[in-house]
Amino acid sequence: MKPIWENYKNWECYKNKMYDNSYNKENIKLCKIILTNENLKNNMSETTKQYKVSTKVNLTNKMFNPISWLGQATCNRLIGASAKETCQAWLTMSGDEQKRANKIAKEVIEEWRKNNENI
Repeated sequence: MKPIWENYKNWECYKNKMYDNSYNKENIKLCKIILTNENLKNNMSETTKQYKVSTKVNLTNKMFNPISWLGQATCNRLIGASAKETCQAWLTMSGDEQKRANKIAKEVIEEWRKNNENI
């Protein structure tokens, strides 16, 4: 898949302040709930639909980590969490919870790439 580039100012996650340096303990708790929830796959899939520009950039470029981006973007879309808050939530998750979240993210990414081969 050919990398797609867009100015970061056009990324939905950037516009929603995902890269701000905010740190709210309540958001960290909520991020953990989001990342361990049974609806994680649906929430991640919806993120790829609502964050179209951000998704194209982050899922087509090898210099980005699409798995972590998708988790961070999903928390950002749902509660306005920053990447920093999502990373802190990740550290509170068990190894099994992390493996499950990564597996789901990989599935969503593979589905998106398969459905967008022509871009």
